Amino acid sequence: MATKRNSSTKTAVSADEVIKAIKGSGGVKTTIAKRLNVTRQTVDNYLSRWATVRDAYIEEKAGMDDMALSVVMQDIVQNKNVNTAKWWIERKLDEFKPKHDFTIKEWKIAAQQAGLQPEEVEQIFEADVETAINQLFKGKNADT
Repeated sequence: MATKRNSSTKTAVSADEVIKAIKGSGGVKTTIAKRLNVTRQTVDNYLSRWATVRDAYIEEKAGMDDMALSVVMQDIVQNKNVNTAKWWIERKLDEFKPKHDFTIKEWKIAAQQAGLQPEEVEQIFEADVETAINQLFKGKNADT
């Protein structure tokens, strides 16, 4: 195991050296720390200290995320791997859920703008809101 740099010796590491250590690390801080012969906490300090280092780290992590996503998508599309697809959906489920952050009043206005009569809207909203929203826009063109 490599010994860590002694913090009392003031051996300076430049931002450029940290950026060089980040490249090809996949954004794994332990890997970066080993390359620089420092602790993981010191890597965190470098990320806080220098914007250029932080940007390089974010870019490295994003590249790794893209690469991993590519592998997952390839397994789903080319290999039709159901387990990978299930895994993906479980992690992305919140993105698939409809977002009902409109107020009921806003939904009623949108429904009227879509061509429904006020009485029709009131009647539908006497049911539960989720059902009402689905009924209001069932078969309606979102562009109208």
